[in-house]
Amino acid sequence: MLDDPPEPAAPTADPDDDYLIALARAGGADYPVSGDRHLTELPDPDPPVLTPRQFLALLDEG
Repeated sequence: MLDDPPEPAAPTADPDDDYLIALARAGGADYPVSGDRHLTELPDPDPPVLTPRQFLALLDEG
């Protein structure tokens, strides 16, 4: 279990999604996976956000 991450600087167009990026960073996620375009269309997210399809393709490569 992780503590709530600090409030992020608004990285997404939808403030309701900001916590997902903050949580992914706090948890050390390699890739958050989402179909939400507010996340998948971020210009340079850290960590990179993958769609479910992109994530499955990545798994198939490995």
